[in-house]
Formats: sequence, structure tokens, C-alpha cells
Amino acid sequence: MKIIGYMLVVVGVLLLGFSFLMNTTSYTDGLGRVNDLSLLFSQQNRIIVFCFIILYGVILISKESKLDSKKETLGKMQVNEIKNIGFKSAVISNINNYRSYDFLKNGKLDESRLSSFLIICNELIIEAKNNGLSMDKIESIMNEIIINITEGLNESDTSIIKIEIKKLIQ
Repeated sequence: MKIIGYMLVVVGVLLLGFSFLMNTTSYTDGLGRVNDLSLLFSQQNRIIVFCFIILYGVILISKESKLDSKKETLGKMQVNEIKNIGFKSAVISNINNYRSYDFLKNGKLDESRLSSFLIICNELIIEAKNNGLSMDKIESIMNEIIINITEGLNESDTSIIKIEIKKLIQ
């Protein structure tokens, strides 16, 4: 979209320049060269249309830039992964795939995504217990997961996630 925006701006500026250079006079037998109202109106219409083309190109460029900055911000919000948990687990890679923005849908906490995440967390807790990890170690792993997952979420969503994960531990 950004490329299309730049192309629209360039084409619009070129055509706008040609519109300003447009000859708006016509030749008459008795008076010589006179201003032709139809040519003046045609020039005016072209200038207006090409200004809107330039404006649309600028909007496309700025809109794409905002989307890029949002993606960068969301990507930077969570780059930490849980790595050393004390045993080999296939479930931990699934947990590391979740980001805080995965839990939001239209700006609100998505209960279905949270429940699928809690199922994966429960599998991790069961694996940890089967591998002989102490409850203290399991709690510290889950606290680290909570910190990574809730980074960037508002307080109410964070507290809901914390409460649900704490229920799993007990």
C-alpha cells in the first residue's frame, strides 16, 4: 500500500504541474487571444481531482506507516521466551508462541483464546509434576509465564489471567 501511495503522489504532482501549465485561452478573429471559460473550468476541475489523488496517496502512506509502527510495538512488547524450566517439554514451545495481543479481540479479553492457553498451561503443570518438580519451581515457572504473557495488557485483563493461572497451580 505504501508503494501505491508513493506512486499516487508522484503521478498526482506531475499531472497537477501539467494542469497549471494548461493553456486556457483561445483565438478569435476579431479580438485575438481571449480567456476561454470552458478551458478555465476544465483546468480547475483537473487541479481539484489531482489534489485529491495526491491527498489519497499521502493518506495511504501515513496509514501504512501507522500499521508498521503498531506491528513493531507489538513485536517488541514480548520477545522473552521461557527457556530453562528444568525439564524437556514440548508444551513450552506452544506457550512461547502466545503474545499478550493474542488474548485481545476488539480491545477486550478473548475468553476462548484464554481458555486454550490455560489448557496448555495445565499440560505444562502436569508434565512438571510428572518430572518431579517441586511446587515452588512450578510456581516460579508459571509466574515467569504470567509476566511474559501480561506485558502490555491493562490491569483488569492482567488480573484475570493471573487468577486463572493461579487456580491451575492449586
